[in-house]
Amino acid sequence: MLIATGIYGILVWFDIPVFSCPWNKVTGLPCPGCGMTRSTLALMNGRFLDSLRYNALTWIVLLIWLIVAIGIAIPARYRKVWIERIGIWENRTRWGLWFTAIAVIYTLTRWTPFL
Repeated sequence: MLIATGIYGILVWFDIPVFSCPWNKVTGLPCPGCGMTRSTLALMNGRFLDSLRYNALTWIVLLIWLIVAIGIAIPARYRKVWIERIGIWENRTRWGLWFTAIAVIYTLTRWTPFL
């Protein structure tokens, strides 16, 4: 998944046309991920407000990817502890459920101009 994301990022960085969102093509409405590529590129260029305008969920998704990258990068003997602590934190906070609820609400609010 990281390799595919990297390839996609390189293609977008060099303005090589890539596929468009199938959900948007069918419904005419933006999906929760629409604008994340532009948002990430804006963030990488230091345009923080533009990044939020393109897609506010990008920052949360990038934080999740950072946690995954740390888990991959740390030595194997610490990885089990890292996974256990993340699991305890997830059970305590239910962040996955909260993120899903936020994504649904955010998507519905993005659709209001189209309705």
